[in-house]
Amino acid sequence: MRAGGGESNFDWQAFYVRVISVFGILIAGYILILSMIRGSGVKGFVPAALTFLIASLSGRFIRTDNAVKKDALPVRELLVISACFLTAGTLFISQVRLLPESDPREVVEMAEQLVNGDVSCMLPGEYMYRYPYQSGVVLYVMAATVIAGSANTMLVEMINLCAWIGMLWLFSHLAALLWETPVITKTVPLAASLFLPALFDTLDVYGISLGIFFSLAAVDCAVFSIKKRRAVMMLPAALLLTAGIFFKSNSKIWGLGILAILFV
Repeated sequence: MRAGGGESNFDWQAFYVRVISVFGILIAGYILILSMIRGSGVKGFVPAALTFLIASLSGRFIRTDNAVKKDALPVRELLVISACFLTAGTLFISQVRLLPESDPREVVEMAEQLVNGDVSCMLPGEYMYRYPYQSGVVLYVMAATVIAGSANTMLVEMINLCAWIGMLWLFSHLAALLWETPVITKTVPLAASLFLPALFDTLDVYGISLGIFFSLAAVDCAVFSIKKRRAVMMLPAALLLTAGIFFKSNSKIWGLGILAILFV
């Protein structure tokens, strides 16, 4: 602390460099161990070293000036965190290939059937007949199948990764709206990026990631509408929530959350 109880001289740049480097080490170590288990040997060292190098060097681009608006987004920091998360996620997706199971497998199979002109899944007693609310995610996977080909879920997984990166920006914007403190606005997306289970969720082809992304964007618009007294922002909130429900019907619970924000 400065003499007289002034502002803290804490070196946030050094803090971010250390935390991001630790994140890189964790991902690099995981990729290396996974490669050794799978028997790929030295091949796993390349993506591991690349992840660590990018994570270590990216801290030099972090802004240290404090002359920013309280509710402004830390764009440079978000770009660094997004680049690290994108790199780690891409390497993770390329190294780990999991076949969909249970309902996600049903969705992928139905999407491929419909692309090939087989509509038997819509007949009475079949999956789509019993669970019509899955239509949104099936249409989404159908589009991905047309673009990337059958039995290829990597496109959906990369879109999931982009959705999670978008959520990091939404987390930061929500923090800026609610707390208006630059330190919290920077720390929230960083902490979210360190939530490693999010990487595992990128492998899901069940619409969960996009459902959360659009629903979180709806909440962000609702909070912005209340904080800035702009009722018109409730319109995009409604549209975004509809998109979230389209991809994952369970997302309608986010609508209850928005109603709680409005009436509590």
